[in-house]
Amino acid sequence: MFFFLLSATERTLAIRLAFFPRLNLNSWLLFRDVLLDGIDEASLDGLNIKKVIEGGVFPTYGHNTRHFAARLWFHQRKEYRSAIIREAESLMFRLARSVREPEGNISPFIAAILLVGPFATSPEAKSLVVVAITMSGMIAGHAPAFLQHAQAAAKRDPAVAPFIAMGLFNCLNHAKTINDLKRRDDFLNELRILAQTHPSDVSVRDKLGRGLFNTLNDAEKGNDLQRRALLEELRASVITYPTNRSVRQHFAWGLVKALTNRLNAKDYDRADGLLTESRELLAKYPDDDEIRTQLAKGLSNTIGYGRNESREVLLLELCLLAKNHPNLVIQENVTIHDVISYALNQSGVTLMSQARTTDGAGANKLFMLACEKFEQALHIKLDAHGTLNNWGNALSGQARTVSGAEADTLYDLAGKKYEQAIKQRSEERRVGKEGRSRWG
Repeated sequence: MFFFLLSATERTLAIRLAFFPRLNLNSWLLFRDVLLDGIDEASLDGLNIKKVIEGGVFPTYGHNTRHFAARLWFHQRKEYRSAIIREAESLMFRLARSVREPEGNISPFIAAILLVGPFATSPEAKSLVVVAITMSGMIAGHAPAFLQHAQAAAKRDPAVAPFIAMGLFNCLNHAKTINDLKRRDDFLNELRILAQTHPSDVSVRDKLGRGLFNTLNDAEKGNDLQRRALLEELRASVITYPTNRSVRQHFAWGLVKALTNRLNAKDYDRADGLLTESRELLAKYPDDDEIRTQLAKGLSNTIGYGRNESREVLLLELCLLAKNHPNLVIQENVTIHDVISYALNQSGVTLMSQARTTDGAGANKLFMLACEKFEQALHIKLDAHGTLNNWGNALSGQARTVSGAEADTLYDLAGKKYEQAIKQRSEERRVGKEGRSRWG
């Protein structure tokens, strides 16, 4: 190969092709713009004419051995060392710009960055390699160096900020997995800085919102100050970026998580305030189905675990939501009607629990009300074996509050509900549907 006969742009393209993964037709179509960036297509023709590469529908040095030989030839010549580094880093940044979640298959871009990465020398370019590593599931050991240079890479080329945000988000989640909460908070702070320096980048803002929500979701029990601070940060983001869909949806998720935490702590006043805020958010963005979905979850949780006196009013609100949006999907295989059935079932469980700590006629009435809730739940979702089992428990409990023939009748009814529950559970297992009525 007579590289001294090549023009400067032809040599540049030859280097790019040598240090890039060997191409086939599909990968050429995918990476064509990346490889030809800043180069006239005539240079490709020049490499073909001068027999540097094989002619055809895509550029190639030939089979794997020839491709490796071309790379080795360049690598062994000191005069090309700086050009190799320059082109390797340039390729890495262009590849990183092209990675967008959840658009398309990012795996080929990640693989290309990992292959080209060893020829890069700058800390900024090496941080892109770390991001690629996080996307391949291998994070341990790489995080400290990445933290140091991630911001510099985004400063060098703002277009790679979304790619850097993906890496920070992956490292944040990994730190939580290994219970390194200090490192998790460090990555969250890096995401904050990245979002501040790239305020108009929707992808970066999305990763920060997800990071804030995940940290809120994982916050330890009793750490209410941290939870409130994280929720307030999500709330402030909605005010700052009112048209950003992901920002308001992360806030909606955070509201429901905070609501659930307050219900678990029996802090009903605070829970009511969060539920009101969910309603206000939907009123401000009435066309956002994700916010509507989160409100439905909040209503359901409050019906099941909130104040007794507000249960019926909230159930009516949830039913009205279902009437106006009958096709609302809460999550995969779970509709708004499933949520209503779940809320009725949880309401019945709460009534049953109260009945067990009450005596005489009061207990009888509470068990009866619980039975009504289970019956209503089954009118909506006929195949819920858990609700059938709960109904049997309520009938058995009610039977213990009376005597004689009335008690016998209730025990018989309870037995029938248990039989139906067992039959239904067996059927759900047979068709693989068990547990689908549960949602988080």
